[in-house]
Amino acid sequence: HPTLQWYQKTKDPIQDLIRVNDSLALIWTHRGSVMIFNLNIGRKQGSAWTPSMGHITGITVNNGGNRFAFISMKNRMVGAYDIRAGKQIWKNRVDNLINNEPLILSDTVVVIGTRYGIKLFDLNNGELIKEKNNRFGVVKFIPANDGRFLVVTDDGHLQSYNTQLSQLWTKDLGLNFDIRAKVDQNRIFVGPGKDTLWILD
Repeated sequence: HPTLQWYQKTKDPIQDLIRVNDSLALIWTHRGSVMIFNLNIGRKQGSAWTPSMGHITGITVNNGGNRFAFISMKNRMVGAYDIRAGKQIWKNRVDNLINNEPLILSDTVVVIGTRYGIKLFDLNNGELIKEKNNRFGVVKFIPANDGRFLVVTDDGHLQSYNTQLSQLWTKDLGLNFDIRAKVDQNRIFVGPGKDTLWILD
């Protein structure tokens, strides 16, 4: 017989609730706005925020729980937000964004995907650290272990990169945007690829 601690109605339907820590969460509405929500009292903190009235289409919170990186495909914008201060830190225009939430590596580097390649930004100030074109075209990013990440290309390859954007390996698995993937205990579970579930080291 659980006791209801609080309930709260929101103006817009909720698309997702992203936990930051034991007391705070991000509420992401279907209109693409974001608000900071206090889970102890059931109230939002500060006002809802939307970048230049464009929808946010992807969010990733850093491990420290004090910042999140975002992409806005409608505005062709990427950026970062200070959760505790309740303000945007930086934003940059990026064309040809793919519909994939940004990755945050080592709590300092933001990985953004475009149809033509990969861009690395400094989470703290938005400075472009490095970029690399991919001749096969990028359709999806997958976080991995040890500062690495995986890329699915337009022609179905699964590739592994490090934070220097050096390609560590590539495998032709016949993958597409609709794949599901999980990295667990140094194994990659990914599929369907040509109607196959792949398990890779």
